[in-house]
Amino acid sequence: MSPSLLLYRRLLSYVRPYWWAFALAVIGMVIVAAGDVLMAYMVMPIIQKLQHPDPETTLRLPLAVVGVFLLRGLGSFTSEYGMAWTGHRVVFDLRREMIDRLLALPTPFYDTQSSGRLISKFTFDAYQLAAATSSAITTAVRSTLTIAGSLGFLFWLNWKLTLISVVAFPLVAATIKVFEMLSASTALRDKVNDNALYFRKRMTDAGFDIRPGTHPIAPVMLYDAKLAQQFARDLLEEGIYVIGFFFPVVPQGHARIRTQMSAAHTRAHIDRAVEAFVKVGKKLGVLK
Repeated sequence: MSPSLLLYRRLLSYVRPYWWAFALAVIGMVIVAAGDVLMAYMVMPIIQKLQHPDPETTLRLPLAVVGVFLLRGLGSFTSEYGMAWTGHRVVFDLRREMIDRLLALPTPFYDTQSSGRLISKFTFDAYQLAAATSSAITTAVRSTLTIAGSLGFLFWLNWKLTLISVVAFPLVAATIKVFEMLSASTALRDKVNDNALYFRKRMTDAGFDIRPGTHPIAPVMLYDAKLAQQFARDLLEEGIYVIGFFFPVVPQGHARIRTQMSAAHTRAHIDRAVEAFVKVGKKLGVLK
């Protein structure tokens, strides 16, 4: 378990004596989350019957909205007050333990510590720790309950469409994140381009026929299907994994070895691959 989780578990141990206040606050959070879902449910008749409103619904809906707001306000007050009271009790307990600890420390400790630093630990640090046990939990629990209630409501309306959305949204978010990473830095793309140019130059200087270009995928032309297959097998014995392409994957008489550079490759990797190509090329008569 990470040190952060261990520290947080230790902080939660100070909340345990006040579990009843914490439970009351959680009940308030449930009421708030239910109020959010109810508000979405009550908006449906307005949207569905916008052009032809139902007189009875028009009379009852404002009262229902007021009732939901009152219920939500009661839940919000209960959760905020319960968590705030719990947080202040945790501050009190922490400060009491700190005082007990300070009274037991030897005099040389105070000679090496400034009074301002010790006062800060009582007035600021203890309060920050209490906020971590109350405010963070409030946000996490309330958000989780709201999301769970909203998802349940959406599945009740149309489970197929909701399931598609649940699957699609993470994929869209991941795609956006990838593009953000790529646009923020070009280091990986630059490394791929450098590796591709270096590999192509080394292979061309060695005497291999490489299709011109700058693409990371560099085909080593052998023009013979059997030769391409044998070349790939011999390279595998040298510890280099490549694939031989031949008809019908490529046009007749254009068999080749497919290679591809990546940003993870180093110059040492590329040099070793070129040496293996040269060794196998001389063995099979491709190079003289």
